[in-house]
Amino acid sequence: MPACPICSASADTRFRDSPYWTCPDCDCWFQQPQPPKVFEGSHEKDAHGDFAGHLMSDHDKAVNRALAEHLFATCLHNTPARTLDVGSKYPYLAHCLRSLGCEAFGMDNIEIVPEYSRSLGVPMLMADFEAITDAQIREWTATDRFALITLIHLFEHMYDPLAALVKLRRLVADDGRVFIRLPDHGVTGFERDLTAGHYTIHPYYHAFPSLLQLLVRGRDLFAVESTSTMDGAGQRDIVLRPLTRKPMLLAGLIVKNEERDLPRCLASIEPIVDGVVVVDTGSTDRTLEVAQTVIAKPVYTQTYTGASRKDERGDWKLWDFGKARNVFVEEIERRGALDGCGRRAADAQSQSRDLLAVDRRLRRADRKRRPPLGASPSLEDGPRYPLRGPLPRISHAGRPPRTDAHHERDPSRCGPRSR
Repeated sequence: MPACPICSASADTRFRDSPYWTCPDCDCWFQQPQPPKVFEGSHEKDAHGDFAGHLMSDHDKAVNRALAEHLFATCLHNTPARTLDVGSKYPYLAHCLRSLGCEAFGMDNIEIVPEYSRSLGVPMLMADFEAITDAQIREWTATDRFALITLIHLFEHMYDPLAALVKLRRLVADDGRVFIRLPDHGVTGFERDLTAGHYTIHPYYHAFPSLLQLLVRGRDLFAVESTSTMDGAGQRDIVLRPLTRKPMLLAGLIVKNEERDLPRCLASIEPIVDGVVVVDTGSTDRTLEVAQTVIAKPVYTQTYTGASRKDERGDWKLWDFGKARNVFVEEIERRGALDGCGRRAADAQSQSRDLLAVDRRLRRADRKRRPPLGASPSLEDGPRYPLRGPLPRISHAGRPPRTDAHHERDPSRCGPRSR
């Protein structure tokens, strides 16, 4: 059985009749062995072998224009700056950013790059992002670090996605942003990328959990500032914010009578967390005692039965998961607002340090009890977003409060860019 290149878990199942192995842990789909690296899929050329899939319709141009305006406002704060569009092909997004005053560059490794560069007036580097060195990029663009780097339908082409994230962090300014739009097989409509042509150019088919796993492996590279999906198009947008210091990582656990399994759970997360918050909902065994003795990292324990009810035998039964979760969320926020010496941080920015609440319930630690492939996980399952500031409260239904904002109202998210 092949091992997942992202999390090393063994995969024993392929998705339908595709060449993708499905990772049971991080939900990455990957090809093993990887296909030979090419920069054009068969669906992007016509019967004569000429380029046919890059030029954009008026609709696609309008989408890119709206996306450029959106990124200019939200990531660049309406201030012209130097940007780099990696995998730009027909560099209309960079062209739109240049019209907004930015010094925008493009990069791709297809033969028609010089022609596209001339037609749109966008400086383009013909190169493979994974192969070119940082020094070569900086020399060609005369730029040390970019305020914005965009990858539209490019990240799934990366043969070493972790190394790509590391390179992106080196090239983006500390106050800059990285914008990624990619297929996500956890979003409805993902089947559009399950074609023979896509198989030749996509060694991976990511989902949000696999992207989070990459960020965890990268440790101090980026936090997810925002993410949204294009339902029906099988795509996800992600804005990555560079980390300038090591974030505090605390795990939150809701437990009850887990004396047997808790040591294994704590040992598995000890290498990546700075501490653990354990909320016990009514154990009658040695769960709390065990929690304090298994690992060297700090473990903060408390008993909370306010979200439980006693049955006819006097046993506590968890009734409101969201309420219990909010207990350790508050404790994580309180611990996160303390500096290493236990003193309150001096400024508000330190008080809102980045937290990743890993709140898997112990009963879901067993792989055999995971939801079936393709099921939509609830907030009880899977990793959380790397969040900036306070963590969201949830109700007993396991969902955050709804807002009135819908992505359909944003024209920058009305459809994919032609690739």
